[in-house]
Parts: sequence; structure tokens; C-alpha cells
Amino acid sequence: MRNIILGADIGGSHITTALIDLNTGQLLKETLRREPVNSQGNIDEVLNSWVNSITNSFINYSGPKRIGMAMPGPFDYQKGISYIKGLQKYDSLYGLNVKEALLKD
Repeated sequence: MRNIILGADIGGSHITTALIDLNTGQLLKETLRREPVNSQGNIDEVLNSWVNSITNSFINYSGPKRIGMAMPGPFDYQKGISYIKGLQKYDSLYGLNVKEALLKD
């Protein structure tokens, strides 16, 4: 049985996502997506770009959907809350529980 998770690397100008088989450590290359992100956009614009990339990586996968994310800080990684402010990126997410916001989309 495959143990699949989606890895998401969020940077100041892009998001890269792909499915990874945790049993073998192999990245499933056909699921690799790199999408631009306007990190100075509003909440909906930022989250929609992330959701599009995540959705496109999962497009042909029907198993349980689990995600591991790498996010720039400052960020409360346990609670999922962004504390990024004054860095010319993701200011619109300040104080937002990103985990809960993504679950709604």
C-alpha cells in the first residue's frame, strides 16, 4: 500500500507542490507543479493560487489527501497562524489561521 502525501513549498513568489511516496521517498514527477503567487495580494488571491497548485497535484489521485507545508516565517506552525507582517509578502495573511482557511477552500 502506498503512503502518499503532498509536499508544498511556499515562497515569496511561488508555490511548488508534488505528491511524495513516503514508503520509497520518491517524488511523483507527474504531480509536480510550480505556480506563481502574488504574495502581496489579498487573502483570496493568495489562497486561491495555493489551492490551484494543490488541486492540480492531486488531480489524478483518489486516496486520502494529506499535506505537509513549508511556510516562511514568522509563523505559528503548530496552530497554523501567520505572523508575517512588514516583509512585503503575505501581509494580508497576518493573524489568519491558514490551516483552517485552506480547509474551507
